[in-house]
Amino acid sequence: MMTTEKNDTTKPDRPDNLAIRYLNIKTLILAALLLTPAIILLVFTVIWTREKTIKKIHIEAALRLNTYNDYLLDKLNTYIVFSKIISERTDVIEYLKHPDAGNRLNGVLQLFNDQIGASATYIMNKDGVTVASSNYRSADSFVGKNFQFRDYFKTAIKGFANDDIAIGAITKKLGYYRASPVMAGIDSRQIIGVAVIKYDLNVFTPQDMNKLDTVLIADDNGVIFYSNDQRYLYRTIDALPEKTLQKISLNKSYADEHLLPLQVIKQSEKNNIKLVTMRLSSQGQTDTTDTSEKEYLMIGTQDAHSVWNIHLLVDTSDVGKEIAKNLFFVLLLMAACLTAIFMRNRFKSKHAAKNSA
Repeated sequence: MMTTEKNDTTKPDRPDNLAIRYLNIKTLILAALLLTPAIILLVFTVIWTREKTIKKIHIEAALRLNTYNDYLLDKLNTYIVFSKIISERTDVIEYLKHPDAGNRLNGVLQLFNDQIGASATYIMNKDGVTVASSNYRSADSFVGKNFQFRDYFKTAIKGFANDDIAIGAITKKLGYYRASPVMAGIDSRQIIGVAVIKYDLNVFTPQDMNKLDTVLIADDNGVIFYSNDQRYLYRTIDALPEKTLQKISLNKSYADEHLLPLQVIKQSEKNNIKLVTMRLSSQGQTDTTDTSEKEYLMIGTQDAHSVWNIHLLVDTSDVGKEIAKNLFFVLLLMAACLTAIFMRNRFKSKHAAKNSA
């Protein structure tokens, strides 16, 4: 019986084929080894870009904040001069000394008020009763009204000129008040009344203000009385102690407004750069529907000689755009490097195959 032997036609790998396989394996290993530093590079790019962009935003915001603060301080200095002028007028002093001598002061105050562009200018006696006012012809005239409960009167009647922010007890409009004591004479220390000038808050809005910034101006208690975003109005920078809330209530500064703190859900501070994530409804502070969260760079200034503190909220959405842009360039560079490595190894593979032919 004859057996048929089957010939093995399998050919052993030639050295050049082994070289090609080696190059392909080497390429894969190299790509795997590059993966870890690539991930590290991408993470570094994100962190570096975020810190660099936020620092840039902070520097630019600080410049705008200082410019805006200088604008307000310049306004304040002007109001100080006007208040001093009206408190030292001879006709104001004489009328407070002799209130029964006939009142021509109302017309004088009206003219003065029109000239300086204020909301109202009025004179109070030492009991807090308004004896003359620029709005004496108005239905909301201050004449005869007693404002002795106001902080600006309590401070001025003690001899100290001061500022105050409050909702008008008569007009129900928020305003800035500048009050100065009226002395019985230039060299006298006897206080016989108080001169007050009230301004609308439109004076806090310069025409060249950056519309992209959210401006918050808070009084010395931290109550936001001005903002170019009305959702922040009557919020507080921080939660107020009960004692402070009672003081504000007694002064009737903000009527019946709810003084709730800003809804800061996350905040961090590094190298004097403060980042906050806030939640606020599109309808206002008391509405809990349609809320959104947003990150801001928050920068503020505090002036011991001013009645207000200014805070800017700067949108950080540009940070994400910068990160995406830089990641794109890094990925593009990485893709170019990998392509170059692949093409180099492919060229070697073709060269090895050609030599084996």
